[in-house]
Amino acid sequence: MSSIAISKRILLGLNKSGPLGKLIEQYWYEKGKLKTASIVSYGLRPLVKIEDIKAKDSVFYIWENEEKGKLKKKDNEEFELLAKYIEFSIEKIRDLLIAFKTKLLPDQWRTYSPSNPQGILSVTFINGVLNTLRLIIENDKVKTSDKYIVQLDNIDKFNFKKYKSSQYRKMGEDIYNKYFK
Repeated sequence: MSSIAISKRILLGLNKSGPLGKLIEQYWYEKGKLKTASIVSYGLRPLVKIEDIKAKDSVFYIWENEEKGKLKKKDNEEFELLAKYIEFSIEKIRDLLIAFKTKLLPDQWRTYSPSNPQGILSVTFINGVLNTLRLIIENDKVKTSDKYIVQLDNIDKFNFKKYKSSQYRKMGEDIYNKYFK
């Protein structure tokens, strides 16, 4: 299965419950929800890639499953193993998102709209958080949501809105450098 297909399944899992529950667009007619294409392509795909087993910024790198190499084989039928990887990925992403949601104000944890100008949830924000997680993995600083909550002290004061569309990598670097380094 391709990293894009894996990413789509992870995004579906994140949309089922947790901090992003029911906030991700599944159908074109849904309004006020996060668009999926850019999250899948630019946020999730690099984070969950399995093609490069030595990539130290991927969830695959930290997944301690002895059989994970089987997922790299073309046309493998390791559906149960793949399901375990997807669940592990959802858990690691959700841990960081839980910390962000806990430390942000309720009005911030909403999509931006004229009726809620405080809202910061956007594709840029989600991809910024996913890029932060890549840096956390790469620097061997993966923790639980409780530990992330402590590290994200005053994240509600962070200027998320200064980052526009494709600046999610810069946002991720800035968050990492300020809160996790």
